[in-house]
Amino acid sequence: MAISSFSRSGLARVTSPKAAVISGSPTGTYSDSGKNYAYFQFTGNGSLSVAEPGFVDVLVVAAGGGAGAGASSQYGGCGGGGGGMLEGTFYLSGDSFSVVVGAAGANASSGGRAAGTQGNDSSVGNDGRIVAFGGGYGSGNGSGTQTRGSVGGSGGGQYATGTNRGVTGQGNVSSSPNFIYGASGGGAGGAGVTGVGSAQGSYGPGKSSSISGTSVEYARGGGGGGQPKPGTANYGNGGSSEYANNNAFELPQQGIVIVRVEI
Repeated sequence: MAISSFSRSGLARVTSPKAAVISGSPTGTYSDSGKNYAYFQFTGNGSLSVAEPGFVDVLVVAAGGGAGAGASSQYGGCGGGGGGMLEGTFYLSGDSFSVVVGAAGANASSGGRAAGTQGNDSSVGNDGRIVAFGGGYGSGNGSGTQTRGSVGGSGGGQYATGTNRGVTGQGNVSSSPNFIYGASGGGAGGAGVTGVGSAQGSYGPGKSSSISGTSVEYARGGGGGGQPKPGTANYGNGGSSEYANNNAFELPQQGIVIVRVEI
């Protein structure tokens, strides 16, 4: 992993490879490739106390955006974007750092053609934080006046024309609109997939990390109405929409922060 510098928050580039010492009990420990690790997992807001400065591995995943609603006739709403995902190695000075875990966006009410809401950011650090940006919301779909989706960590699906981009290095663009099916949200691992002709597209894939000792996929995009849906409620997923007012939503998911140290 690349070593980064965030000088204003005590996150700074140094030449020593020494691992930091984190106060408190870790969420878990494991061994990999002859090295022993402890990790601290946050699924809600908290703080990280550094007893001795040094290097840590950090995963920050923002919350997924909410899906838009389809019309009561044959139209699917658009999927929400997956939350932004950042992973890297950082140097922490001896200090206490705030940890913020983003709350999930919200899907729109069924059948109303309304947009979802934006996912919330996740972050580590004080001034000059490491921030992953919340997933964009998906637009509504159907005849009449339409709402629009939004950019975000990954972009939310957009009705009629255009796409919504993701934040560079964190997420990806939504799919293009397709027929009566709603556009899908982008994910941390790739863009939403646009269907061809009257075929369905698909949600943007998430991205896997083994920072906790097990490979887990985070921050998938949400499927548009009538499209396949991720099915597994992993952290950072965008919301998936309904088709023709059939209430087949999948909820967007909150973010997560994991900090790992070698022991």
